Amino acid sequence: MNIQRWVRRNPFEAAVLATAIGLVLTSLPSMLKTSSQMAALTEQIQSQNQQAMRMQSSEESLVELDKIAVSRYQRGCVFIFSGFQKGDPRYVSISEGRPVTDVTTGNPLPAGTTICDVYGITAVLKLQPDTKTAVMSDVAATGNHAVVMTALRKQGLRITGGRTQYPDGQHEGK
Repeated sequence: MNIQRWVRRNPFEAAVLATAIGLVLTSLPSMLKTSSQMAALTEQIQSQNQQAMRMQSSEESLVELDKIAVSRYQRGCVFIFSGFQKGDPRYVSISEGRPVTDVTTGNPLPAGTTICDVYGITAVLKLQPDTKTAVMSDVAATGNHAVVMTALRKQGLRITGGRTQYPDGQHEGK
């Protein structure tokens, strides 16, 4: 009864209120759809933000790994290759989890040895407790070709047309 009395006393306000309620009810499906779209957009933006943060973290990690690799080349690392084929050295890339043996003796290199390849990849040999074998671990890479070439020259090696030159001018290859 209170509502009926209020409507009789305030007919204009009652008409405005009824119109507003009618508009809200008719636009409710559109509002729900917009709300659903907003939720989907919010989820998409959050996903993109997470991906951007992962990429930023990954980029920072790559920068740190590059610094590690450059440091290893500058301190001195053992270059690896798998021997010679028709007089030319067969350069190999570092592959995490694999052992490294001396090409001449066939003996495994000891744990703790820092190794590198001509492609800018470095690793440290770590002893695997289960196999008692040192394998490539803690891989870091650099794209700085000049650092690799400087390290090769420091050890008296260089790459020339697929051949390795030694300090005394002798070379293996063609």
